[in-house]
Amino acid sequence: MKVYLNKNNAVFLSIFVVTLSESLFIINRGLGGFFEYIGYGILLLSVLAEFCKKTNHKEFRRKVIVFILLSLLMSCGFLIQDLTIRRKFVLSFTVFAICIVSTLSEKYLNSFRLIRRASYAILYAVLAATILGTVGGEKIIGDSEGLFGFTFAFCGGIKFKNYFAADMLAVFMGIYFSYRYGEKRKIDKYLLYLSSFLIIISNSRGGWILFITFLIATRYSIIRKIKKGQRKLLIIVAGVIGIGIFIYFFRNIAYKSGTYMYRVRGLANYIQYYRNDIFHLFFGNAETVYDKTNTYVMTVRSIVGWDGSLEMAVLNILIKSGILGVIAYIIIYLRIGKNIITTNDWACKTGMVAVTVTMLISSLVEAYIQSVHCIFAIYGYMVISGLYDLSKRNEYQRINVDLIYNE
Repeated sequence: MKVYLNKNNAVFLSIFVVTLSESLFIINRGLGGFFEYIGYGILLLSVLAEFCKKTNHKEFRRKVIVFILLSLLMSCGFLIQDLTIRRKFVLSFTVFAICIVSTLSEKYLNSFRLIRRASYAILYAVLAATILGTVGGEKIIGDSEGLFGFTFAFCGGIKFKNYFAADMLAVFMGIYFSYRYGEKRKIDKYLLYLSSFLIIISNSRGGWILFITFLIATRYSIIRKIKKGQRKLLIIVAGVIGIGIFIYFFRNIAYKSGTYMYRVRGLANYIQYYRNDIFHLFFGNAETVYDKTNTYVMTVRSIVGWDGSLEMAVLNILIKSGILGVIAYIIIYLRIGKNIITTNDWACKTGMVAVTVTMLISSLVEAYIQSVHCIFAIYGYMVISGLYDLSKRNEYQRINVDLIYNE
């Protein structure tokens, strides 16, 4: 029997393999990098194939220019620094992966069916990680800080409980969109409850925050019920309220949280330490922290102090790519914002807003948006791009129907 690696199969296989590369069973046997490269090899090649096959010449040229610009901003710093060829290749690979999925993947997960399929791939990979971890004697349940009386954290055989929670949030996102806006399958309703439960018992505060953020952001579509003339006022009022809530949250919850302030101090210490080193501020500090005797985390903390941690995304971007890298990510999210504004399909618009807001909030608690080691951000970028392409196709079909009707 012949098996063809079409887009449907490539979506499932690549995301399954990448997610499985996060499992303790695979990592502890020295296969994590192998699985990650194989998975991303399939994923990126299939994304590029769809892009080349289905993108018109004008759009092709414009997006390739953006891709090249982002790649240069993110990589020029570590490419000119004193690093081994192998390290430059690894860092370049992560940069190209982020740039490809954030700029060239519109034609990939461009239907609710494919988004659902990607979520199922993550779900099955986590299930496989749990089974392999149980059989192989890996950690399935770890210790936690005892939030709300819970002193355990279910990680399902995934390396970190936060990665597990992010994986399950990605599962929830795709199945939620498919169930709400696509085909309502009974099994999906049960899986929404299951993924919610697994996020809760992961005991990951970051996971809980992102889950709540996503649920709130999916209510964005209520703006549609407001008259167009009143929407700007509503958005301004909502923005002011949102800033107020953020300030309250930071002062009364985050500021009093020892673990979160570790994150803030890590960023503050790094900027303070290198404030007079213009080169490393602009081009990153890869040569100082990679390929050293100590691990990446230990090396950075030994430089900027032991009273801070590295989970905030912007700190990792500054270390790898410097301020130029931060500019690249600003461009990525400005482009996403522009696409959201120009999207008329409210199902797609709401989905894009929900995923984008969740990813932006994640940058305050984890490094997902610039990492390929957790599938969450890669999945998020592809979903946002795919929903934008779906909205354009829906708009095109609507215009054609109107033209036919008017004739």
